[in-house]
Amino acid sequence: MLGSLELQSDETWLTAKEHFRDAKDATDGKDPYSWLQLGNWNYFAANRPEKKAPKFEATHREKAKELFLNVLKQNHGNMFAANGLGILHAEKAQWDIAKELFTQVHEAASGSIFVQVPDVWINLAHIYFAQGLFQQAVKMYQNCARKFFYNTDATTLLYLSRTHYEAEQWQDCRKSLLRAIHLAPSNYLLRFNVGVSMQKFSASTLQKTKRTVDEVRATVSELQNAIRVFSLLSVASTYHSHGFDERKIETHVEYCRHLLDAAKVHRDAAEQAEKQTKQKLEVTRQIALADEARRRAEEQRKFQLERRKQEDELKQVMQQEQHFERVKEQWKTSNNTPGKRKDRS
Repeated sequence: MLGSLELQSDETWLTAKEHFRDAKDATDGKDPYSWLQLGNWNYFAANRPEKKAPKFEATHREKAKELFLNVLKQNHGNMFAANGLGILHAEKAQWDIAKELFTQVHEAASGSIFVQVPDVWINLAHIYFAQGLFQQAVKMYQNCARKFFYNTDATTLLYLSRTHYEAEQWQDCRKSLLRAIHLAPSNYLLRFNVGVSMQKFSASTLQKTKRTVDEVRATVSELQNAIRVFSLLSVASTYHSHGFDERKIETHVEYCRHLLDAAKVHRDAAEQAEKQTKQKLEVTRQIALADEARRRAEEQRKFQLERRKQEDELKQVMQQEQHFERVKEQWKTSNNTPGKRKDRS
């Protein structure tokens, strides 16, 4: 435990190795945890930020690999050693081997409720990212953030936003970064990345051959927000050191302003075209309404004519029936007259 704490400090990381060796010797080399931590120490030493010879890095990586393999010989199911071995293969761009190791660890960890290894989810997502399988990487990052961190880990959200960025999903990238800023508001790098994602979205939209009015309006809004973000970072850099080059930020501001001027021209043209289209549609609608009114009037006229015709025909039929009834009555009356009967006899 003491060695693990010392490994996290820049001042005491060298002495951590001695504690891990003491733990290994105390158990006659039968404690896999001490071997595992020695492997972690060698990997940590190989990735230290200070300058060192390439041979030094290679030596530590090979030693770490040897130690991880030794742990796996003692305990075939040690997920942490397999994860470390997968990292070493991934750094050599041996994606298939690393992916196989991470997948096995992921499956083993998923089947246990007692072991929580979020690192392997992240590492497997990194492999998908390196292979250009961005959708799989996004899904893995999202599942990891939800399962282990309840969507409250800024680093995982940064990985997720990077994947969206490489997949040219600018709006999703911006959303992930804004969530990360909510969790880490003092991280100015996240704010810078938000500005870049807005800039990229706007540039890609303006490069489209066909753009809707809403897309152009969104572009204008995003560019205005990007200029605001970069300007705030420029002001902050004059008071605090955040690792940003002020000239680089100013370059982004100038580029966004250039895009904004172009976007406003496109927006005005698109709105004018939309207005003309609406006017044409309104004229077409009015013509259609007039045609519909004429059609209904014609149908009503025909209906009235047909109705009158039917009424006239019905009237004629009734008149004929009445005439027939009168003739019939006259005939009956003439047949019932006595004088006419004598004459006939």
